[in-house]
Amino acid sequence: MNNFIKNPPIWLVAFSLILGAACLGVSPLLVRISEVGPVSSAFWRSFLALPFIIILIQSLNIKINFKTNNFNYIYLALPGIFLGIDHAAWHHGIMLTTIANSTLFASMAPVFVVIYSYLLFSIIVSKKFLLGLIASIIGAILLMYSSLELSIKNIYGDFWSLTAGAFYAAYLMSTGILRDKKLNLYIIFFFGTLFSALTLLIIVIFSNEMFLPISFNGWVVIISLAFISQFVGIGLITWALGKVKTGLASLTLMSEPVTASFLAWFVLGEYLSNMQFIGGVIILFGIIYAQSSTELKN
Repeated sequence: MNNFIKNPPIWLVAFSLILGAACLGVSPLLVRISEVGPVSSAFWRSFLALPFIIILIQSLNIKINFKTNNFNYIYLALPGIFLGIDHAAWHHGIMLTTIANSTLFASMAPVFVVIYSYLLFSIIVSKKFLLGLIASIIGAILLMYSSLELSIKNIYGDFWSLTAGAFYAAYLMSTGILRDKKLNLYIIFFFGTLFSALTLLIIVIFSNEMFLPISFNGWVVIISLAFISQFVGIGLITWALGKVKTGLASLTLMSEPVTASFLAWFVLGEYLSNMQFIGGVIILFGIIYAQSSTELKN
């Protein structure tokens, strides 16, 4: 069993990535119904996930080693800083544009991964990955087309959502660098969430918004956000980053619009048209097509 977890088959890694992205797709709905402000909900999302992560680490008997050299300490904070800015930007964007817009633009992280990989490391992605990425983007546009509202009134929200995608890509790449330095992924996850909470706390201090929920249901919403989107969603994606390349992990984020659309179907009664259904199929096809054994870490 331990060997199965340490060396999982590619289908399990792909399933974990898609499930993680699906959990992230729940975020817009929870942020919209939250009683606190968008940045405050982002802070609680990270802060309240910490106890769950600590319990997980203790249950796996993983020791947090504080004797890491200074070089690793500096880089250990980067994923959390990037993730905190991602959360703040996306939650802010969710409140300023439509859920469809915010989900689509925030899902552009794999595009930024390709750009960063080339500019920072001169890495050129394979044709297979690029075709899968293009197919997924086309599918996402078809899926969200009927709900998209490209207008001046949404431009600020769209900008913040796109910014979130850029910083989420930075989170994935910095996490990948720590992974390559042989740091334990659960420790990376813990410190990433910790520094995310600290980054968001600083931002919250300078924001003028509701910080504490005023009802029991309000607490249920932000605890659900912390558990589903942060602990399970980010946790699964971080774990999978130990098994596949960063590009493939980022590409699965394109499945996030699928989750948002199906939630709108089940919760809000917004039925999927034939075009939307085809778009969802194309997204999944693009992800599966880009997936190959060569994407596994050696």
